[in-house]
Amino acid sequence: MLIKERGYYMARFSRIKTLIEMRKIGLIPVFYNSNKEVSKNILKACADGGAICIEMTNRGDGAIKVFSELAEYCEEEIPQVILGSGSIVDAQSGAMLFI
Repeated sequence: MLIKERGYYMARFSRIKTLIEMRKIGLIPVFYNSNKEVSKNILKACADGGAICIEMTNRGDGAIKVFSELAEYCEEEIPQVILGSGSIVDAQSGAMLFI
């Protein structure tokens, strides 16, 4: 999720913060589910279990739409979670995740 600051879009978390959190727990849960409510439950369960960095793979129909909704959910409901997207194979698909 990107935030707009002084006219520029920036990540909510720095790369250093993300790396520190990844190393702290030692694992990154990876998932994909096309149902946004199921996905929210997965994120919440991972966060409750101590996983702060979580990856949703960019696979399956509607992945980009679900990811966008989950990014908003994380920002509002579980702000400590660093949500990332995996399986980005080109610049175009990567750009779609940051709209």
